[in-house]
Amino acid sequence: MYFFGKYNHQMDAKGRLRIPCKLKSTLGSDFIVSRGVGGCLFIFAPDKIEEIQHKLASIPFGDKQNQ
Repeated sequence: MYFFGKYNHQMDAKGRLRIPCKLKSTLGSDFIVSRGVGGCLFIFAPDKIEEIQHKLASIPFGDKQNQ
């Protein structure tokens, strides 16, 4: 499941981020938020995070031939 869009929100005084209702109703109550690229946040379902970690680990970031 992928979501694309732009949501401008600020953190509250306790450092919490409001998740838009449109996303929250689809995500449910458990999800992982991670810093993405370009100032974006990535939101993952807990059952998908291991799969994503394996995919990222297989990318040869330091291999100049694959850049």
